[in-house]
Amino acid sequence: VSAAVRLVDYGDLSMLNLADMQPLWAKFRALPLQAINARLANIVPANGHDWTPEDTVWFSNRVADQEFVSVIRKRSPELGGDSAADFDMIVELSLIDTSHPTIDKFVDQELIEEKRAVSLMSSDKASI
Repeated sequence: VSAAVRLVDYGDLSMLNLADMQPLWAKFRALPLQAINARLANIVPANGHDWTPEDTVWFSNRVADQEFVSVIRKRSPELGGDSAADFDMIVELSLIDTSHPTIDKFVDQELIEEKRAVSLMSSDKASI
């Protein structure tokens, strides 16, 4: 027998055998939300459907072990609920690499320049 589980560290859904699972101790059942779903704002995959495996690898390599400034553009539904529906919350944000002393790099713009994404905005330049 198996169960569908959500891996909150990556957001993936997976099927696990019940024999490989343990009950969650009661003291951990009332913890506040520790992870939320997020996506880059104002862009979609260039193919119009889903990110390709190559796009996902590019993004992972771009952001791994880096620090970014993040600007929240939209959140839906509003933060602050206490229910399982919190796992359906999505934060749309911009990631900005400020590691260069004079040039900020917007990850969404890099994806557009690489032809991996298209902008949903009338202008390709995001504004803060």
